[in-house]
Amino acid sequence: ADVFKADSTPPKLFSYDVDLAQGTVLFVFDEMMDALTLDMTKMSFQTSSTGMGVVALPLTGGTTTSRQAVSFTATLLPADLDRIKTRADLLTNRSTTFLQFSSAAVKDMQGNLITAIAFSSARQVRNFTADASLPTLANFSLSLTTNELTLTFSEAVRFQSLNVSSIALQESLAGASAVVRLTGATTVTTTTDSNVIVLRLGTADLERIHSAKTLAVSATSTFLSMTASGATDTNGNKMAASGVIAVRGFTGDGALPTLTSFSLAMSRSTVLQITFSFSEVVDLATFNLSFVSIGAPGVTAYSLTGGTFATTPASSVVVEVLAADLKALRALPPVATSVANTLLSVVASAVKDQAGNALQAATGVKPTANTADLTPPQLSTFSLDLNTNQLRLTFSEAVTASTGNVTKITLQGSKTSSVVSRTLTTSSVVTAVASDSKQLLVTLGAADFNAIKVLTQLATSRLTTFISLPSRSVVLDVAENEAAIIAATGALQATTYIPDAQRPRLVSFDFNIASATFTLRFSETMNVNSFNPATTVRVQSSKDGALGTQFHTLTGGNVTTTTNSSTIQFAITTTDHNAILRLSGLAVSKATTFLSIAGALVSDMDGNDITRIPITNTLQALLFSNDTSRPTLLAAAFDVDTLKLTLNFSETVNVSSFQSTALTLQDAATKLLSSYTLTSGSSASAVNSAVVTVTLSAVDGNAVKSDAGLCTASTNCFVRFTDALVLDMSRLQVQALADGSAVTVTHTADRTGPKLLSFDSINLVTGELSLSFNEVVNVSSFSAVAITLQDFFEVPRARL
Repeated sequence: ADVFKADSTPPKLFSYDVDLAQGTVLFVFDEMMDALTLDMTKMSFQTSSTGMGVVALPLTGGTTTSRQAVSFTATLLPADLDRIKTRADLLTNRSTTFLQFSSAAVKDMQGNLITAIAFSSARQVRNFTADASLPTLANFSLSLTTNELTLTFSEAVRFQSLNVSSIALQESLAGASAVVRLTGATTVTTTTDSNVIVLRLGTADLERIHSAKTLAVSATSTFLSMTASGATDTNGNKMAASGVIAVRGFTGDGALPTLTSFSLAMSRSTVLQITFSFSEVVDLATFNLSFVSIGAPGVTAYSLTGGTFATTPASSVVVEVLAADLKALRALPPVATSVANTLLSVVASAVKDQAGNALQAATGVKPTANTADLTPPQLSTFSLDLNTNQLRLTFSEAVTASTGNVTKITLQGSKTSSVVSRTLTTSSVVTAVASDSKQLLVTLGAADFNAIKVLTQLATSRLTTFISLPSRSVVLDVAENEAAIIAATGALQATTYIPDAQRPRLVSFDFNIASATFTLRFSETMNVNSFNPATTVRVQSSKDGALGTQFHTLTGGNVTTTTNSSTIQFAITTTDHNAILRLSGLAVSKATTFLSIAGALVSDMDGNDITRIPITNTLQALLFSNDTSRPTLLAAAFDVDTLKLTLNFSETVNVSSFQSTALTLQDAATKLLSSYTLTSGSSASAVNSAVVTVTLSAVDGNAVKSDAGLCTASTNCFVRFTDALVLDMSRLQVQALADGSAVTVTHTADRTGPKLLSFDSINLVTGELSLSFNEVVNVSSFSAVAITLQDFFEVPRARL
């Protein structure tokens, strides 16, 4: 050609297609292009051709295999493809795919620069092929130092679509004995869609991994698989299930575990629990509690001796402290009662992690929380009510009434001394106060109440009412802390004192008819010096004093109890005893023994008079002791003038049982020559009494009088009898007096001369005159000249 004009017209993009499935762009131009000049860094995809809110994505490169062509295909760089796929508003379909580029993007064959497509007039794609390929897991890495699992996919996936439970770690490619499928404890830390997703292994999953001793201990024991539900790409395509793949990067555990925190609490109210939290999973089988000590500022730390806990590898563990250790901690000056006075130390060898790394030592670590109750309850106040016999104790916190031990409570009369004191006994009872769990109610038993009343310098007013708790075991709080000690030298004074204003009561009584002794039991300690039974005590045979009731009012008595007491014993007078015995229906059994109190019999230590017991509602004997003592003869007297033999017995006898034929008079304790046993003609007095008068019959009287060696004086007058002589009121036979033990009889001589009662007619043949006297006469004293015979009763006619 004569004239050649070079091509100087800038080429133009005719159209383009995008295939995200292949990651390619097909460019169509209006002329032949030099594909080797393609520079995709001069290109950008954007969401629309123009307008507000347009988002552009500059490309970082691209490749093509073409050299010269009107149309050719370029391949997007994986990084750009991933960036595109992570966008939900760009290149998702034809309507969100626009292209703009500068003139330097590509040249034609003559080197002419492409006609630029401006940002404001971006070219829409002609054909758009969405991504339909399934993402795959390319590789993974694991770091047990940072506890991170990094997953690399074939393309970008949505981070929010990652399903942690689809991931399983195992120790070998096939036939793995140790497999751990991850749980929700593991979290995704990547916050954008990407082909690289980082996960933070959760504590629970780490514990399971470490528990499997052969899993993830090196690169050769670390493999992973994911199911198809593991993740989706940005177009919603689920990933292809991966096979088991080996780890690409493995970092073992090289960090030393540390104690990150600990806390104290109570379990079941009484067991001290310490929760230890570590920076990583540790091998709790290596946990040695003896390397753990607890102290407080200024207090020597106490080293634990043991405890119970799970030994499965974990990053935290709850230890139940041994009861002995808890007791030792409670015995220290205030330790572990709050966060401020709780300092924990551990030595480096206390525990190791799964890789064998020893725990970093820690000293003086404070707890994050301390809800454990190691504080002993303090007795704050107390009151004493002697009207109700109750001691009310108020503590600084709730206590368990069932653990109350009254034997550890001492009441004393002074703040600084227990010289005058009473330590309570098991007669007193502890009960809870329903309205206030901080209070204990001690009901004083009779033994304690009366012992307190006996002491005139104890609990007579608020000024003499103090309490000490010399032992910590008086009561436990709900955490089983023993109450704080209150020394006898610093006793606590009562805040309220209510004196005894109640009248004492006779609670029960016993009567021993044999010993003539009453035992009276009162509701409290009584002032024995105020006791006076005269005219105030009546013994009766029935409870209600109905018609026919036999009774006797005492005239006095001798108190045998010498100290103030709730029990007073006294002996009734002999007169009262015999008076009671004379009444055959009174005090012969428990059923016929009742007491009434009509006056001021006795008063208590506060001067309160005894409660009266009316005769219409008397108190029955609790115990009645039958008469087991046989009556004995105390003395005897014989009046020869009246022929009356008086017998004094030790008790009232039943005269209806008297047998005169059982009685013998004799001349000595042991018979010498003379003796005479009475006949049935002699009779006893008619009234039951301790004194029986026996009137000798004329026959017996004359028989005694006729024996000049018998009962002419006290020296030859003695009495003996068999046990058939008489019975007492309890039908017991009299104690016999045998020959050899006869009792001296006080003798009163015959003071009255005999009387002539009659004479028989004179026998003139024999010259005898028979005279009859009213008693035996001494014939040796007979004087015939003293007799006058006359012919008429009134006027004597003749005299011998």
